Amino acid sequence: MPTRLILVMSDGDTARPPAPFDLSFDNAYAAGFASHWGDYIVQTITHPAILPEYLDDPVAYLPDLIVPHDVMIAINIHEEILLELPSVAAAAGGQAIVVPREDPAWTTPWSRDEVARRCAVAGLEAAFPKPFCSLVEDPSRPTITAMMRDLKIGRPEMTVTVRDNVVVAVDVVRSAPCGDTYYVAQNLTGKAVDDKLEWWAAKYWGSYPCRASMAFDPDFNDNMQHAAGHILIGALRAAIAAADIKVDSKENDES
Repeated sequence: MPTRLILVMSDGDTARPPAPFDLSFDNAYAAGFASHWGDYIVQTITHPAILPEYLDDPVAYLPDLIVPHDVMIAINIHEEILLELPSVAAAAGGQAIVVPREDPAWTTPWSRDEVARRCAVAGLEAAFPKPFCSLVEDPSRPTITAMMRDLKIGRPEMTVTVRDNVVVAVDVVRSAPCGDTYYVAQNLTGKAVDDKLEWWAAKYWGSYPCRASMAFDPDFNDNMQHAAGHILIGALRAAIAAADIKVDSKENDES
């Protein structure tokens, strides 16, 4: 059975201006994820994009019925709602929670540690990839690993075929969860394998665009968009190093 996902996100409705002490939750990344992997999503749970900083009853923002699923993915949601997810996921038979961190504002170190603790108590796997395209397979997280293989998402991986020093095919083995890797791969076909190839990859990666934050993150001493870019270029370098190199058949005949 394919991996069954529940996506938890804000509804993106910011028509009402925030009041003092309100928080605002953008859903652009979550909506993009849903557009690519919607066939695997069995339920989408949304909360208002503008909420008070402190909630009297965070469970009230979750539905009474949480459908059977394998992995719950929570993208940029209110911290107090996030803390309730391990118990409701476990009660519905879920096996894992993934909390992507494309922006340092999406979670605090305390909430990450507390969600991880609650997942452990509930018997759930947990992952907090920062950014989402840094997620790698881990034998201690079999459900999350199965999700990565089903959706072909996580840390990007490609294979490249080169003929006469020109890229003739790029196959995506694993894409960044935002889908950016497919866009880069599509646009590298026909490009020369030279010192400008990485420039082209960065151009298309940025044109997609990467939605990781440009806010400074102390874990990287940089920002997460740069971290995501380095991950993509690293995947391209590995693919070129292992490329299937072909020589034009006419040249072979003449020799």
